[in-house]
Amino acid sequence: MHKVLINKYCSMLFIVFLMSNGFAMDKATLQRGARFYMNYCFGCHSLKYMRNQTMMEALGFTNKAYSLEEKKQLAADMLLDGPKEASLLTSLPLKQAVAWFGVAPPDLSLVARSRGRVWLNNFLHGYYKDSKKPFGANNLIFPDVAMPDVLFPLRGEFVLDNAHKLRLVKKGAMEESEFNQYVNDLVEFLVYVAEPTRSLRYKVGFFVIILVLVLLILVRKLQNIVNKKYK
Repeated sequence: MHKVLINKYCSMLFIVFLMSNGFAMDKATLQRGARFYMNYCFGCHSLKYMRNQTMMEALGFTNKAYSLEEKKQLAADMLLDGPKEASLLTSLPLKQAVAWFGVAPPDLSLVARSRGRVWLNNFLHGYYKDSKKPFGANNLIFPDVAMPDVLFPLRGEFVLDNAHKLRLVKKGAMEESEFNQYVNDLVEFLVYVAEPTRSLRYKVGFFVIILVLVLLILVRKLQNIVNKKYK
Protein backbone atom coordinates (compact mmCIF):
# COMPACT_ATOMS: atom_id res chain seq x y z
CA MET A 1 0.00 0.00 0.00
CA HIS A 2 2.80 2.39 0.95
CA LYS A 3 4.66 1.63 -2.27
CA VAL A 4 1.54 2.30 -4.32
CA LEU A 5 1.03 5.69 -2.65
CA ILE A 6 4.69 6.61 -3.07
CA ASN A 7 4.61 5.69 -6.76
CA LYS A 8 1.42 7.68 -7.22
CA TYR A 9 2.83 10.80 -5.57
CA CYS A 10 6.13 10.50 -7.45
CA SER A 11 4.23 10.24 -10.74
CA MET A 12 2.22 13.35 -9.92
CA LEU A 13 5.38 15.21 -8.99
CA PHE A 14 7.12 14.17 -12.20
CA ILE A 15 4.17 15.30 -14.35
CA VAL A 16 4.02 18.70 -12.66
CA PHE A 17 7.79 19.06 -13.03
CA LEU A 18 7.53 18.42 -16.78
CA MET A 19 4.67 20.90 -17.05
CA SER A 20 6.59 23.57 -15.13
CA ASN A 21 9.52 23.24 -17.52
CA GLY A 22 7.41 22.73 -20.63
CA PHE A 23 5.59 26.02 -20.12
CA ALA A 24 8.79 28.02 -19.66
CA MET A 25 8.93 30.75 -22.29
CA ASP A 26 11.89 30.85 -24.65
CA LYS A 27 13.13 34.44 -25.09
CA ALA A 28 14.23 33.89 -28.69
CA THR A 29 10.75 32.59 -29.60
CA LEU A 30 9.10 35.52 -27.83
CA GLN A 31 11.37 38.02 -29.56
CA ARG A 32 10.61 36.56 -32.99
CA GLY A 33 6.90 36.40 -32.19
CA ALA A 34 6.86 39.99 -30.90
CA ARG A 35 8.70 41.23 -33.99
CA PHE A 36 6.23 39.39 -36.23
CA TYR A 37 3.27 40.79 -34.28
CA MET A 38 4.56 44.37 -34.32
CA ASN A 39 5.21 44.27 -38.05
CA TYR A 40 2.04 42.51 -39.24
CA CYS A 41 -0.65 42.75 -36.53
CA PHE A 42 -0.06 45.77 -34.34
CA GLY A 43 -1.15 48.28 -36.97
CA CYS A 44 -4.77 47.27 -36.32
CA HIS A 45 -4.88 45.00 -33.25
CA SER A 46 -4.08 46.31 -29.80
CA LEU A 47 -2.77 44.50 -26.73
CA LYS A 48 -4.49 46.74 -24.23
CA TYR A 49 -3.96 44.43 -21.24
CA MET A 50 -0.21 44.11 -21.82
CA ARG A 51 2.13 46.76 -20.45
CA ASN A 52 5.14 47.77 -22.49
CA GLN A 53 7.47 47.36 -19.50
CA THR A 54 6.21 43.83 -18.82
CA MET A 55 6.84 42.85 -22.42
CA MET A 56 10.28 44.44 -22.44
CA GLU A 57 11.24 42.36 -19.39
CA ALA A 58 9.95 39.15 -20.96
CA LEU A 59 11.86 39.85 -24.16
CA GLY A 60 15.07 40.47 -22.21
CA PHE A 61 15.37 44.16 -23.10
CA THR A 62 15.73 45.21 -19.44
CA ASN A 63 18.79 43.01 -18.97
CA LYS A 64 21.70 44.88 -17.40
CA ALA A 65 23.92 43.66 -20.21
CA TYR A 66 22.17 46.16 -22.50
CA SER A 67 22.81 49.89 -22.32
CA LEU A 68 19.86 52.29 -22.50
CA GLU A 69 20.69 53.11 -26.12
CA GLU A 70 20.85 49.41 -27.00
CA LYS A 71 17.47 48.83 -25.34
CA LYS A 72 15.97 51.70 -27.33
CA GLN A 73 17.45 50.34 -30.54
CA LEU A 74 16.14 46.83 -29.84
CA ALA A 75 12.72 48.29 -29.12
CA ALA A 76 12.84 50.44 -32.25
CA ASP A 77 13.64 47.34 -34.31
CA MET A 78 10.33 45.91 -33.11
CA LEU A 79 8.39 49.16 -33.46
CA LEU A 80 7.99 49.39 -29.70
CA ASP A 81 7.99 52.73 -27.86
CA GLY A 82 11.01 51.90 -25.71
CA PRO A 83 11.24 50.90 -22.03
CA LYS A 84 8.51 53.15 -20.64
CA GLU A 85 7.26 52.16 -17.22
CA ALA A 86 3.52 52.56 -17.65
CA SER A 87 3.01 52.51 -21.39
CA LEU A 88 0.19 50.32 -22.67
CA LEU A 89 0.31 48.64 -26.05
CA THR A 90 -2.38 50.25 -28.19
CA SER A 91 -2.76 50.63 -31.93
CA LEU A 92 -5.23 51.94 -34.50
CA PRO A 93 -7.81 54.47 -33.19
CA LEU A 94 -11.30 52.97 -32.91
CA LYS A 95 -13.08 55.48 -35.18
CA GLN A 96 -10.47 55.10 -37.88
CA ALA A 97 -10.66 51.30 -37.69
CA VAL A 98 -14.45 51.29 -38.08
CA ALA A 99 -14.20 53.70 -41.02
CA TRP A 100 -11.69 51.46 -42.79
CA PHE A 101 -12.98 47.98 -42.01
CA GLY A 102 -16.61 48.54 -41.03
CA VAL A 103 -15.88 46.93 -37.67
CA ALA A 104 -13.29 47.52 -34.97
CA PRO A 105 -10.43 44.97 -35.10
CA PRO A 106 -10.53 42.99 -31.83
CA ASP A 107 -7.97 43.42 -29.10
CA LEU A 108 -5.74 40.32 -29.02
CA SER A 109 -4.61 40.40 -25.39
CA LEU A 110 -6.68 37.35 -24.46
CA VAL A 111 -7.30 35.71 -27.82
CA ALA A 112 -4.98 32.78 -27.03
CA ARG A 113 -7.04 31.97 -23.93
CA SER A 114 -10.42 32.34 -25.60
CA ARG A 115 -9.54 30.58 -28.88
CA GLY A 116 -6.51 28.44 -28.13
CA ARG A 117 -3.27 27.62 -29.95
CA VAL A 118 -4.78 25.26 -32.53
CA TRP A 119 -7.51 27.69 -33.60
CA LEU A 120 -5.05 30.56 -34.00
CA ASN A 121 -2.68 28.42 -36.03
CA ASN A 122 -5.46 27.14 -38.28
CA PHE A 123 -6.90 30.64 -38.70
CA LEU A 124 -3.58 32.07 -39.89
CA HIS A 125 -3.25 29.16 -42.33
CA GLY A 126 -6.89 29.36 -43.44
CA TYR A 127 -6.87 32.33 -45.82
CA TYR A 128 -7.65 31.91 -49.50
CA LYS A 129 -8.43 34.17 -52.46
CA ASP A 130 -12.08 35.23 -52.77
CA SER A 131 -12.78 38.05 -55.22
CA LYS A 132 -16.33 38.43 -53.86
CA LYS A 133 -15.04 39.77 -50.55
CA PRO A 134 -14.17 43.46 -49.99
CA PHE A 135 -10.50 42.69 -49.31
CA GLY A 136 -10.28 39.84 -51.81
CA ALA A 137 -9.82 37.07 -49.26
CA ASN A 138 -11.84 34.71 -47.08
CA ASN A 139 -10.99 32.24 -44.34
CA LEU A 140 -11.88 28.57 -43.83
CA ILE A 141 -11.86 28.87 -40.04
CA PHE A 142 -13.63 32.23 -39.84
CA PRO A 143 -15.92 32.60 -42.91
CA ASP A 144 -16.65 36.16 -44.06
CA VAL A 145 -13.86 37.52 -41.87
CA ALA A 146 -13.42 41.30 -42.18
CA MET A 147 -9.64 41.05 -41.80
CA PRO A 148 -7.58 41.07 -45.02
CA ASP A 149 -4.92 38.44 -45.66
CA VAL A 150 -1.98 40.48 -44.37
CA LEU A 151 0.36 37.48 -44.49
CA PHE A 152 -0.25 36.84 -48.19
CA PRO A 153 3.19 38.18 -49.27
CA LEU A 154 4.87 35.67 -46.96
CA ARG A 155 2.58 32.65 -47.26
CA GLY A 156 1.58 32.95 -50.89
CA GLU A 157 -1.80 32.91 -52.60
CA PHE A 158 -4.19 30.00 -52.08
CA VAL A 159 -7.50 29.16 -53.71
CA LEU A 160 -10.33 26.95 -52.48
CA ASP A 161 -10.41 23.72 -54.52
CA ASN A 162 -13.45 22.38 -52.71
CA ALA A 163 -15.24 23.12 -49.47
CA HIS A 164 -12.30 22.19 -47.23
CA LYS A 165 -9.09 22.09 -49.27
CA LEU A 166 -6.71 24.91 -50.18
CA ARG A 167 -4.32 24.87 -53.13
CA LEU A 168 -1.26 27.08 -53.55
CA VAL A 169 -1.33 29.03 -56.83
CA LYS A 170 1.28 31.71 -56.16
CA LYS A 171 4.37 31.17 -54.05
CA GLY A 172 5.11 33.61 -51.23
CA ALA A 173 8.40 35.01 -49.94
CA MET A 174 8.74 32.18 -47.42
CA GLU A 175 9.01 28.44 -47.73
CA GLU A 176 6.20 26.50 -46.05
CA SER A 177 8.40 25.37 -43.14
CA GLU A 178 9.67 28.91 -42.57
CA PHE A 179 6.16 30.36 -42.59
CA ASN A 180 4.97 27.65 -40.20
CA GLN A 181 7.78 28.59 -37.80
CA TYR A 182 6.85 32.27 -38.00
CA VAL A 183 3.22 31.50 -37.26
CA ASN A 184 4.22 29.25 -34.37
CA ASP A 185 6.36 32.06 -32.92
CA LEU A 186 3.48 34.50 -33.26
CA VAL A 187 1.05 32.11 -31.56
CA GLU A 188 3.51 31.49 -28.72
CA PHE A 189 3.85 35.24 -28.27
CA LEU A 190 0.06 35.62 -28.04
CA VAL A 191 -0.05 32.74 -25.54
CA TYR A 192 2.46 34.63 -23.40
CA VAL A 193 0.51 37.89 -23.71
CA ALA A 194 -2.71 36.15 -22.61
CA GLU A 195 -1.06 34.96 -19.39
CA PRO A 196 2.39 36.48 -18.71
CA THR A 197 2.67 34.77 -15.31
CA ARG A 198 1.80 31.28 -16.51
CA SER A 199 5.38 29.99 -16.42
CA LEU A 200 5.83 31.32 -12.88
CA ARG A 201 2.48 29.82 -11.83
CA TYR A 202 3.52 26.34 -12.93
CA LYS A 203 6.92 26.62 -11.25
CA VAL A 204 5.31 27.76 -7.99
CA GLY A 205 2.79 24.92 -8.30
CA PHE A 206 5.66 22.43 -8.58
CA PHE A 207 7.14 23.56 -5.25
CA VAL A 208 3.72 23.70 -3.59
CA ILE A 209 3.11 20.06 -4.52
CA ILE A 210 6.54 19.13 -3.12
CA LEU A 211 5.56 20.82 0.15
CA VAL A 212 2.21 19.00 0.23
CA LEU A 213 3.92 15.64 -0.38
CA VAL A 214 6.42 16.29 2.42
CA LEU A 215 3.57 17.19 4.76
CA LEU A 216 1.70 14.02 3.78
CA ILE A 217 4.77 11.91 4.56
CA LEU A 218 5.20 13.60 7.95
CA VAL A 219 1.51 13.18 8.78
CA ARG A 220 1.71 9.51 7.81
CA LYS A 221 4.73 8.96 10.04
CA LEU A 222 3.02 10.78 12.90
CA GLN A 223 -0.05 8.60 12.43
CA ASN A 224 2.11 5.46 12.65
CA ILE A 225 3.74 6.71 15.86
CA VAL A 226 0.35 7.47 17.44
CA ASN A 227 -1.04 4.08 16.38
CA LYS A 228 1.92 2.23 17.92
CA LYS A 229 1.65 4.19 21.15
CA TYR A 230 -2.04 3.51 21.71
CA LYS A 231 -2.23 -0.02 20.31
